[in-house]
Amino acid sequence: KDELVCDCTDIDDIIVIRKDGKMLVTKISDKKYVGRDILHASVWKKDDDRTIYNLIYSNIASNKNFVKRFAVTSITRDREYEIAKGENCKIIYLSANPNGEAEVVNVKLSQSCSARVKVFDFDFSSVIIKGRDSQGNILSTYPISKIELKKKGVSTIGGTHIWFEKTIGRLNKNQYGQYLGEFFADDMILALMKDGSYVLTSYELTNKYDPEAILKIEKFNPEKPVQAVYLDGESQNYYVKRFLVEQKTENRPYLFISEHPKSKLIFATTYLDSAIDFEILKGKAKEKLSQTIVLKDFIEIKGWKSLGNRLTPYIFNGKLKEITKEEEVQYLPPSSKSDPSKEETTATVAEKNLQIDFSTGEQGTLFD
Repeated sequence: KDELVCDCTDIDDIIVIRKDGKMLVTKISDKKYVGRDILHASVWKKDDDRTIYNLIYSNIASNKNFVKRFAVTSITRDREYEIAKGENCKIIYLSANPNGEAEVVNVKLSQSCSARVKVFDFDFSSVIIKGRDSQGNILSTYPISKIELKKKGVSTIGGTHIWFEKTIGRLNKNQYGQYLGEFFADDMILALMKDGSYVLTSYELTNKYDPEAILKIEKFNPEKPVQAVYLDGESQNYYVKRFLVEQKTENRPYLFISEHPKSKLIFATTYLDSAIDFEILKGKAKEKLSQTIVLKDFIEIKGWKSLGNRLTPYIFNGKLKEITKEEEVQYLPPSSKSDPSKEETTATVAEKNLQIDFSTGEQGTLFD
């Protein structure tokens, strides 16, 4: 009733980290006391080795400040764990990073200390990820007065590979359905809807999409223009428009065709070389002519609210057809021991049409 933390279900576990350096995981309930001075509370998933906690704490007994990075993959419920090692500890800085991001912070020491440099930057990427029971590395032996975030970090463990299962409208990491790409901290998903709107969402696996309403879904690239052809309900003319996604509020639909109730989206894509073929009736004899246009040559990029350019001044005859389509991204499942971005399987080699010769020598080497 006081502050919304996150959405969860009745069977979720919640991880809680307090200022005194204690951590516990407990089952969700209507009301439960977990201690004072809570710094972090969120849904916890078992065997989650991608969520990395960046921590700076002070050991008052030894007058030292420690820094550490750790994951929480397994626990005993309702048991308190000491993530700040030693008696009378206090957490000074804490961040939870779903993709192992490592930020840069600005550290300010107490003005009364004898240190020559009282203000410096610290990059968490210089710290190796260890277990939650590790003490960490010494950051400073002088008292710290303040720590501020200076620069958001990028993932140090690689991105998350996401797939979209169209039949149920859900995201997954299990290689079911359409491969959307590798996602990092601020990446988003773009969904082009059949009603002529677009929606940006996060890549959280809890997201739910209506598969019947989606025309196209992909990883959002702010530099790729959306290209669309639609029927204006008021004039009954077909229009072409190209625009960049400017409004980026998550989970909010933005209508990019005219608002007339009879307006209808014919097709939309982000494929740069998309072309369409259609037939018109020209002249008094209404001669049938086939026309083909490449959208990027037909109209420049304009604002997302613009009407666009009229497709043709002649009588439109028959259905419009897209004659070029973007090739689907094929993703080969990575080996469990290697980096997905660098994995090259047998299928990948076959696609390159390489001539492979096998040496029968002791080394057993493949030669190109």
